[in-house]
Amino acid sequence: MSIYVKIGKKILKNPKLATPHVKARDISHLNFKRMKDMGMEKIIFDKDNTLTYNRRTSFIDPKVADAFSSAVSIFGKPNVIVLSEMTP
Repeated sequence: MSIYVKIGKKILKNPKLATPHVKARDISHLNFKRMKDMGMEKIIFDKDNTLTYNRRTSFIDPKVADAFSSAVSIFGKPNVIVLSEMTP
């Protein structure tokens, strides 16, 4: 079973998991080490206007690139999920 299916099942059982738990100006203001130490196992980022400038580009915003790399390093690549709205 894929990680996305597992996470989806957990969210369906407990929808509060899908609500943002932290609010920050951008992800460079987050302390991923502390989040991991507090027990977070996975982290989900919204691609559009969080990691990229907008939904029409796939290039990561340079001001958050180091923070994203830090999240991947701390949580591990399989535990960092990027979601994006798919529009036709």
